[in-house]
Parts: sequence; structure tokens; C-alpha cells
Amino acid sequence: MIRTQGVQSGNVFCELQDKDGNLWFSTGGEGVYRFDGENFTNFTTEDGLCNNKVKGIIQDK
Repeated sequence: MIRTQGVQSGNVFCELQDKDGNLWFSTGGEGVYRFDGENFTNFTTEDGLCNNKVKGIIQDK
């Protein structure tokens, strides 16, 4: 699913810029969004998240 106009819930908890330059945003009910510089991609429980309420994002090695 790709959205280009933001989240519906209005709750964005944190963000991360990964080593590839993608921006990641967690939400209070819509999973996680990745912005690659052109498009937003939404990841939810349908993509393997445990819950759509995400309050933290970290990058591992």
C-alpha cells in the first residue's frame, strides 16, 4: 500500500533515517511508514508487524 498524503490517525511517534537514507515513521494505529524520497510505503500487521501501534523504530547492524 502506498500513500502520499500522510496518516489518518494523526499520531506519529518517532522517526528514523536509515543507512540508505529512507525515513521511517511509526504511528499510533497504522503501523510504520517508509519514505524513500518519492513515495510513502505503509507496513502493517498484514506485512508481519506484531501490532499496528508502533512507538519505536531502531536500526540494527
